[in-house]
Amino acid sequence: MKFFKLLAAALCFLFLAACSGSSAYNAEECKQLAEMASNKESFTEKDYGRMIDQFGAITKTMTDAYDKYGDEAYMDSLSATPEGKEMLTYFVGFGMYLNDHTDDMSNSQKLNYAKIAKGLEKITK
Repeated sequence: MKFFKLLAAALCFLFLAACSGSSAYNAEECKQLAEMASNKESFTEKDYGRMIDQFGAITKTMTDAYDKYGDEAYMDSLSATPEGKEMLTYFVGFGMYLNDHTDDMSNSQKLNYAKIAKGLEKITK
């Protein structure tokens, strides 16, 4: 019986890890999503999830830079390279797109997006 409880706990942990949405920033995925939005293609629930994940990954990069460089220099550190500038462009575009399409998202996606946006309070004071 102990084995089955341990197995069930391990499976629950793996499921939660797989569904956590804690992906890393992926420039190619951002490019694809930005093109879809620019071309006014219909987004699926999965597409919204991918965009929210990328928005979250960029937000984490921004808050990490804020923690490392402080209030004045964090944005300079992010915009010092073409890749950083591109990431910031995706951040602004995705934020605007997601704000405009919250009615199209599932409730769990709305909550995830709101949680990410709340994390921005630290660097937008």
